[in-house]
Amino acid sequence: MWEPIWTPGANWATKLSFQKPITINGVQVEPGTYTVWIDMDDELMPQEFFLEPDTMIFHTQGPTPRAEQIRFPIALEDAPHFSELLTWDFVDYQSTVAASGGTLAMHWGDHWIPLEIEVEPSMTLTTTAAQAENVVGTYEVQ
Repeated sequence: MWEPIWTPGANWATKLSFQKPITINGVQVEPGTYTVWIDMDDELMPQEFFLEPDTMIFHTQGPTPRAEQIRFPIALEDAPHFSELLTWDFVDYQSTVAASGGTLAMHWGDHWIPLEIEVEPSMTLTTTAAQAENVVGTYEVQ
């Protein structure tokens, strides 16, 4: 049985690291490394996702609430069956992965918790007409 606070992993708490500011489900997250936790409701259903700045926490010693944590609501959703094991995937069956972000899913069995990730692109997303001149044309594959 899951505890009211759970880390989606085993042994040492699962970590996520970001090198630049991002948003997850519309919530701003500053660069850094965080451990990942899920707060369950009274029926042990996922209700809140949170990132904890303390990165040396064993999975049985969940953190207590504090101001430095980044928290937002989540919901367990039905999903195409993938694996009985918990996986973290950038998925493409609800949205696409792009330079500006995508959907990161904690996925197991027939369920998932999607996390909408947004990031400021770090590369040019448009091509000028002068740049396109070198590649525009008709190609034939033989």
